[in-house]
Amino acid sequence: MYFTGLQIKKRPSRIIVAAPHDGDDADGLSDGNSGLIAARLAERLGASLVLARNLRRLVDVNKDPENVADPRLAAWCRRYQERIFRPLPLLVLEIHGHVSGHFDLEISTGYRGIDAAYRERLELYRRDLRQAIDHYWLPGGPLGEIKKPTLGVFPLDADVKLKATRTYTFQLLRALRLLGHPCYGLHVEIHRYLRLPPPGGPDLHAALVEILAAGIKRFLPGR
Repeated sequence: MYFTGLQIKKRPSRIIVAAPHDGDDADGLSDGNSGLIAARLAERLGASLVLARNLRRLVDVNKDPENVADPRLAAWCRRYQERIFRPLPLLVLEIHGHVSGHFDLEISTGYRGIDAAYRERLELYRRDLRQAIDHYWLPGGPLGEIKKPTLGVFPLDADVKLKATRTYTFQLLRALRLLGHPCYGLHVEIHRYLRLPPPGGPDLHAALVEILAAGIKRFLPGR
């Protein structure tokens, strides 16, 4: 029987790494191994972790609880969002999985209207991501037999499919920024072949964690 609920790991950081759809990939609903990647990324960054495990088959915790008819399921949404926003985060990294994006790695701020300073940070982060991908996929390297992932970052790259513009977490982040709070969000979609590699191969998750961690210090102001 699978554990169903929230798993929380608090650390003294204003960075939150979250995974709202982790679970058994065989159910066709969950983002398999998204929680494992999120946990390793949180440890790498010294960030807090908010993991929703096997809840996707019941409710999408990343939705507005006011639009969830069953009060018991709406409570899961509130708990997930409270765990993210109670410490007023500086950065939320939300890890998801996909099978149909235009890029193997799709990263989005969740909205188009970013200011010049935000755009500059995002351009630097995209550059660091590209350099990290190139580093791990050097010819003849341990990941050379695995398809090199393509990368899209929205709103810099308009072709990103999974923009998360209707995702409730990122609507809340946008509202906080409009109120003057310096908070950022990155919605990360990872293709299935990167999340669920065949057993016995190289540690692809370790490479993903290092790639996503690349440039975070320069991306965030004051770090």
